[in-house]
Amino acid sequence: MIGLARTLLDAHTLPPAPGAALGTGTLAPLGEALQRLLDAAKSGDDLLRDHALLGLLLALVRGGESQFRLAQDPALASRIRLLVSSAPARDWSSPDVETQLHISGATLRRRLAAEHTSLRVLVREARLDHGLYQLQTTRRPLKSVAHACGYRSVPSFCRQFAERFGVDAATVANGGA
Repeated sequence: MIGLARTLLDAHTLPPAPGAALGTGTLAPLGEALQRLLDAAKSGDDLLRDHALLGLLLALVRGGESQFRLAQDPALASRIRLLVSSAPARDWSSPDVETQLHISGATLRRRLAAEHTSLRVLVREARLDHGLYQLQTTRRPLKSVAHACGYRSVPSFCRQFAERFGVDAATVANGGA
């Protein structure tokens, strides 16, 4: 999103709106843009939310605040891990990720290859990280944790868990005893 805002803003010279300086003027334009973003987020409409976010970024620039333009978008792998972590039991597929991240399949594969990873690896890592968290912070049985992480087979979960973390999942579930 920052990349899109940067591209749009770089294409236009935007003078500050009259009386909108954040440090000395009114915060009304920023407050209105923020309220639109909050309303859009509540609506569940991703396109409307993204549009409102761009509006908030525009209000910031017009108010004299543009440091966000220097920010870098997080690595695609990080964004995918975060996405999968939000619903680890979901049966994630490439089209799901493409839709959620507004990216084509070819671009997804190319960018993940540039980051030396794959969608399959990222989904597995995010699920196992979630499993580790669940085992460390709850008293849920292994079967329940495995299913919550998207695994149908407890032995498969335990095998991949041990490969990733170097410790048996049952040991973590029992508090290291």
